[in-house]
Amino acid sequence: MQELMKSSQQLIKESNRKLVFSLINRHGAISRADIKKITRLSATTVSSLAEELIVDGLVAEGGVKDSSTSGRKAVLLHVRPEGGAFIGLDIQKNRIIADAYGLDFSPTFHTAIPFADSEEWTAPLLQALSAAAQGRRVLGVTIGFPGVIDAAENTLVSSTVLDTEHAANIYQLVKELLPEVIVRLRNNSGLIAYAEKEFGAHGAVNNLVSIDIDDGVGAGIILGGAIYDGSNGMAGANLATSAWIIMESAVNAEAMDVWNRPPAYRQF
Repeated sequence: MQELMKSSQQLIKESNRKLVFSLINRHGAISRADIKKITRLSATTVSSLAEELIVDGLVAEGGVKDSSTSGRKAVLLHVRPEGGAFIGLDIQKNRIIADAYGLDFSPTFHTAIPFADSEEWTAPLLQALSAAAQGRRVLGVTIGFPGVIDAAENTLVSSTVLDTEHAANIYQLVKELLPEVIVRLRNNSGLIAYAEKEFGAHGAVNNLVSIDIDDGVGAGIILGGAIYDGSNGMAGANLATSAWIIMESAVNAEAMDVWNRPPAYRQF
């Protein structure tokens, strides 16, 4: 019972820590008092979590909050961009793109490594990852694949672009390279949809569908603010198939309409 209570308290602490860091990152600079007002956490809890983030090198103090009243001004907290890095790998048909970002999501590294054979993509992937991780305190790695992903098992199930025979142990290979880092394998289209939710120009939304066209047609679904994979990880793939059928029908209908016009009115 005591172990269960201890585990529950740790989960609550981790959740609050993420919440505080997210607020600091979102606001750019914010005082402890403002964090307390927004989160309704106690002043002691906010101060303790802020101190942890400072000690861990993720957050720093800098500047003071403008105030019309006299007295001591509140010190502002801000994220240290160099305090950690996130790496994103985009696996495409004939190349691997690797990008690294600071804690403020500013880009700090970019490379693209080509490969000629769809069967030989694991070595270039590890090469790209090593280059992106060099000299950085990597906190997380996300690898986007053009295929069906079992997110729970972190495995590539199938792909029309890549040979999956050599993909069974890709998660283990990445973890061997970066053993202390969180690694996630996801479908490329799902990641595009999530990026649109987070950084798109449409404002704050928690539900959306994104359709992308590259080597094929892909689709990502966001429900309740999270990537929706469906029961078999193919929710986006099924939607993309439907979108392709609709697009193909529309294109064919337009082509027939053009062809049926008098010659003088045909425009292509």
